[in-house]
Amino acid sequence: GMKGDVGEKEDVTRVQCIDLAKKLGVPDMEKTSFAACHRPNHAAEDSGIYIRYTDLMQKDHWIQRARKLPDVNGEVSFRHDL
Repeated sequence: GMKGDVGEKEDVTRVQCIDLAKKLGVPDMEKTSFAACHRPNHAAEDSGIYIRYTDLMQKDHWIQRARKLPDVNGEVSFRHDL
C-alpha cells in the first residue's frame, strides 16, 4: 500500500490515489469518481487501499498504467480483482 497514517481520513486517501494516478498518466483523473476509496484497516500505518471504480474504462486505464509502478515508487503495488 501507499504510505499513510493511522486513522487517515478517506478524503486524504482519495487525494493520494488521484496524485498517484496523475503520476501514472491515467487520463481524465479529475473527472473520475470512486464508489469507494479507503483504507480498510485504520488502525495500521501504511495500510492497503481499496478502490471501487464507478467507470470500468477508468479501471482499465489504471490496470494498463500499473506496469509503470516501479518507475513511480518502489513501495507501491497494485492488485486488481476481476
